[in-house]
Amino acid sequence: MAQLDSGILTLDDDSLHQIVVYAQRTRTIKPLSVTCHRIRLCCLPVMFRHKKFITPQPQASHWTLPPQTVWRYYRSLFFFDECRDTDERIGPPRYTDDRLLCGVFDGTYMRNAMQEMPRLSAVSFESFVDGHGLRWSVLLPILSLPQLREFTIKFMRFAPKLGRNEDLSTASMAPLTSFRYILYDYRSDRNTYPTEERALELVILQTYRTLEALTLTLGPAPLHTICGIPTWPRLRELHLRGEYPTSNDGHAISAVAMFANMPNLRVLDLTLMQPQGLHPQPLWPPDHLGVWPWPELEKLTISCPQLSDRAYEHLPSSLRTLVLRYTPHLCHYEEDKKFCRPLRHHLWQWPMVCASQMLTILRRCTLPKLHRLELEYTGDDTEEDLIRNIGVAFPFLTYLKIYRYRQKGVNQFQVQQCISRPLAGLIRLRTVALYLDLPDTPRPDPLNDYNPFDLMEFRDKTLSAVAATLARDAATSLDEIRLWIPASCDQYTWVVFDVVRGKEGGDSVGIHFRDTDINNVYTKVMLDVV
Repeated sequence: MAQLDSGILTLDDDSLHQIVVYAQRTRTIKPLSVTCHRIRLCCLPVMFRHKKFITPQPQASHWTLPPQTVWRYYRSLFFFDECRDTDERIGPPRYTDDRLLCGVFDGTYMRNAMQEMPRLSAVSFESFVDGHGLRWSVLLPILSLPQLREFTIKFMRFAPKLGRNEDLSTASMAPLTSFRYILYDYRSDRNTYPTEERALELVILQTYRTLEALTLTLGPAPLHTICGIPTWPRLRELHLRGEYPTSNDGHAISAVAMFANMPNLRVLDLTLMQPQGLHPQPLWPPDHLGVWPWPELEKLTISCPQLSDRAYEHLPSSLRTLVLRYTPHLCHYEEDKKFCRPLRHHLWQWPMVCASQMLTILRRCTLPKLHRLELEYTGDDTEEDLIRNIGVAFPFLTYLKIYRYRQKGVNQFQVQQCISRPLAGLIRLRTVALYLDLPDTPRPDPLNDYNPFDLMEFRDKTLSAVAATLARDAATSLDEIRLWIPASCDQYTWVVFDVVRGKEGGDSVGIHFRDTDINNVYTKVMLDVV
C-alpha cells in the first residue's frame, strides 16, 4: 500500500485531474475523494462544480446548502422551480401576492450567497409550471454578479410585472457571453407583457458587446432593439424560437435584413413556427438586394423552407450543418389528431415541400464541407433521385436525418427502392436517423394510449427489418441507424441499431439493437425547445 500511495502521490496535477475526471464519469469519485488529502483537494473542484436545487419553498428558511467551505468550487447553479402558486385549484397562493410572479426566490439572499462563489460563471432557472415568472428584484442582483458569464431562464417569464417597490433601474450588469430565454411553445399564457419586453431590452443593451451566444423566444423578445443595434461585435450564435415575426402591416420580415448586423455568426437557428394566414417568408426574398451577411456561417436551421428563397444559392462554403425542417414537426401534429385532442397547433401551418421541390432546393446549394443534413418533406416519385443527389452533392456527409411523409392515399412505401439503395452513394455516412411514416405504425387508443405490446412488435419486426435493409444496402461507413417510434401519447424515442459487419472485411452485415437510454425519450411538446 505504501508503494502504491507513493506512486500516486508522485503524479503531477494534470495526471491526477484526468484520474478524477474518469472517476466522476464512472461515479466512483466519492470513495476516491477520501483516500488522501491531496486527492481530495483534486476531487473537490470536480465534485462540486455543478449544483442543482429544487425549490418548492422559499429558500431563506428551507434552502439546503452544503457547507460554505465548498461554495468556492461552484461553477454553475441550476434552480428548478416546483412552486404551485399558479394553480388556483389548490387554494390561494402561499408565497406571492401575484400568481404571475414567483415568490420562492429571494434576490438579496441569493446574491449574498453567490458572492461567496468566486468561480460561479453560469446560473440557470427552469420550471414546469405554465404562467410563472421571476421578479426583477431576483433577476437584477444575479445578472449584476461580476463573475457571471452565462444566464438561462427556461419556461419561466422574465420579469413580466413589477412587484411592490420595484422599478426597472439597472446596475452595471455582468459581461455575459451567453443569454438564453426560452418559453414553452405550447404555453397557455400567450399574453405579451410590456414590462417583460423592457426588461429584456435593458439586458440586451447592456450585454450585446460581450454576448457570443443568444437564444430568445420571439414575442416577448424586443426584436426592434436587436435589429436596431448597429453591430454585434462578438455574437457567434443566434437561436430563435416562437413564431415567425411580422411587421406592422402583417407581413413576415426577412431574416437576412433583420440580422445583417451580426456579421460574425457561426450558427443561425430559426426554429420558428409558421402562423396561420401568413404567407411563408423566405430567408432571402426575391426582391432583396445585397450580399450574404454571414460569410463564416457553419450551421443554418430554416423552418418552412421555400422554393422562392434565394438563400440557397448564396450559402457560404463554410457551412457544415444544414437543417430544413418544420416547427413543430408535422408528425407531432398528426399524433395529436390521433388522440382526438383539441388541436393545440391550430394557430400554425405546415406548407410542406415534396421530394421533388426539396431536390430543387438542394441542387442550388454548393456546400463542399457539409457534414450534417436534416430534411423534412413529403415523398413522391423523385425521392430516390433526392437521396442519390445528396450523396453526389455532399460527399463528406456523415450524418443524415430525414422526416418523410406519405402522400394522401398512398398506403405503401418501398424502403429499399426509395431510401436504402440510394444511401449507398453516401460513402462517408456514419449515422442515419429516419421518420418514415410507415403504414403499419401502431395506432393508439384515444383513451388508453399506445399498447406497449404493439410498440414492441413494431420495433422487433417492422423497424428491425427496415434497419437490416438499410445496413445491407448502405455504404460500409454506416455505423448507426436511428428509427423514430412513439413511446406514449406525449413522448417519442429513437430506436437505435448498431451496424455489425463481418470480421476482416467479410460480406456479412447484421444489426444489433441497442437498449434505449431513458435520456433519449423525449416529450413531444418540448422537443423543439430542449
